[in-house]
Amino acid sequence: MRRVVLLAAVLTGLALGYVGWSTTKVVSSSEAPIEITINPEARVSAVLVAALRPPVACGTAADLPVKVVNNAFVTARLEARWVGDVPPGVTLDFQPEPLTGAPEETRTLRLTLTKAGMTDLTIAFKAHNQIPDLGGRDRVHFLMRCQ
Repeated sequence: MRRVVLLAAVLTGLALGYVGWSTTKVVSSSEAPIEITINPEARVSAVLVAALRPPVACGTAADLPVKVVNNAFVTARLEARWVGDVPPGVTLDFQPEPLTGAPEETRTLRLTLTKAGMTDLTIAFKAHNQIPDLGGRDRVHFLMRCQ
């Protein structure tokens, strides 16, 4: 009897899309690798949800799509900044238009690396004139390289 119940639970989990014990979101390569959510209280959280694009040539900007899920109908400008020391040889360009208040929007984060090899990056996001998140939920951390 226990085996039947366990088998039914596993099959139900597979039917619902749960594979193994991982909580990693499975997305296609065409989706934005960074997803920002603005909750109804206008708090910003960010998460890396997909693999980054293939490396670009050193000195060439890598454009990373950023999906914004706006549950607070915020129309302020979204800002990005480095967390900690600015990595040497890396520039960050994220100056999008103010949000429209739509439930979902896409913006572009532009990173330019000038040194070959892996670079450790941590970027935090916030709505203009809002305080940063004290729990660190507003940031993404990833490794990036250029060729």
